[in-house]
Amino acid sequence: MPSHKAMVAQERQERGIWWDKSWNVVTGCTPAGAGCDHCWANIFTRRFPTHHGFRSVRLGSPFNEPMPFDTIMFHHDRIEQPRLKTKRKVWATCLLGDLFHEQVPDGFIYRVLEMAGECKQHVFVILTKRWERASKTLEAWCKKYKTSLPNAILMGSTWDQDSTDHAISFLSRIWVPGVEDYFRWGLHIEPLLGPIDLSPWLHPFEDEPRPAEFPNECHRDAPPERDVSGEVVTWSVKRKCGYTIDEHPNPHGLAWVVVGGENGAGARKMDMRWARILARDCEGHVPFWFKGSGGRGKGKTDLLDGKAWRETPW
Repeated sequence: MPSHKAMVAQERQERGIWWDKSWNVVTGCTPAGAGCDHCWANIFTRRFPTHHGFRSVRLGSPFNEPMPFDTIMFHHDRIEQPRLKTKRKVWATCLLGDLFHEQVPDGFIYRVLEMAGECKQHVFVILTKRWERASKTLEAWCKKYKTSLPNAILMGSTWDQDSTDHAISFLSRIWVPGVEDYFRWGLHIEPLLGPIDLSPWLHPFEDEPRPAEFPNECHRDAPPERDVSGEVVTWSVKRKCGYTIDEHPNPHGLAWVVVGGENGAGARKMDMRWARILARDCEGHVPFWFKGSGGRGKGKTDLLDGKAWRETPW
């Protein structure tokens, strides 16, 4: 019989939750686009204000009220949390905020990245909608420490074709001279509000020779190995050069694609065809995770064409 922890982990995966722990060193945010119109983090922190913080109603008053979500909070006391866990965990970094928000100082971001670099036993997934600042800050940090932070993935949160193209134009540039790898990045497309074509980024060299500036010659024509357990599909690819997906992603660094619909009251409907196209394009090239269709009531599902897509790059 599986242990209680294993059962909990399986239940979380069945619900579309890909992380083991949340690391909310920054909470609070401001809108960055149409994907923020029904921000779940704003609703969550209103229901559970201890995650974001309180403020006094008036000076000296013993009564407190929840801190407004557009107030950016830096939680210095949470930076050490990953060090306290010795066993490997997947940390969702800043689910309730944005580490690269304009109000977060570079010094604080560097402290968070340094902790992620020290805790090599963990995997850190950093979500952001501030793609330009994230790419510049991470490239500067990686150059300083001569590392591509291999146990981290920067996930650009997008919602349609325009936001995805904009995010990719910045995230794909993160390059560290002297380190034979791009910084790994991915796309967290939730809520999915329109069709998105990722084929130029998933198959960039199918009809042309590989440019010389990309190191570690790899080929994509190695057949994928699939392990199918019930309806859950897991995925791994061994490339001809001997690397696996978690050791060396594709030449632009794209390592993961997560897709989901919008949840809660007033949720905008996601067309399942949009998710189906993304799953088809990613198959055999980049791990794909389908969180669910979103919405409310009977039409809500976490299956895509009868499969629970739970592919990860770790």
